[in-house]
Amino acid sequence: GKANPSVNAELNANVNASFKRNITIGSSRDDVKALQVWLNTHGYTVAVSGAGSAGHETDYFGPATKAAIITLQKENGISPAIGYFGPLTRAHVASH
Repeated sequence: GKANPSVNAELNANVNASFKRNITIGSSRDDVKALQVWLNTHGYTVAVSGAGSAGHETDYFGPATKAAIITLQKENGISPAIGYFGPLTRAHVASH
C-alpha cells in the first residue's frame, strides 16, 4: 500500500545509481537498493519493517521488491504487471 515518504530512505539513497538495466528476481547491485528507496519514497512499500523497509533497503531484488513493482505497474497501467523492472517501468520511474 501507499506510505509516506521516508526522510531516512531518501538520505540513504545512492545518488549515483541509475536505472539503465533490467532488474528482476535475484538481481543485486546498488541500483536495486536505489530502486527500493525510490519505491519506498513514492508510496510503493517494499516492506513495512526489516529488510527492504524505509531506511533498511537492501541491494537484493527479492519477492518483496517484486510485489512493490507489481503494485506500481498495476496502479500506472504498465503491462504486463509481473514485477519485472524493464524498459516500460524504468521509463515511468525516470519520469517521476
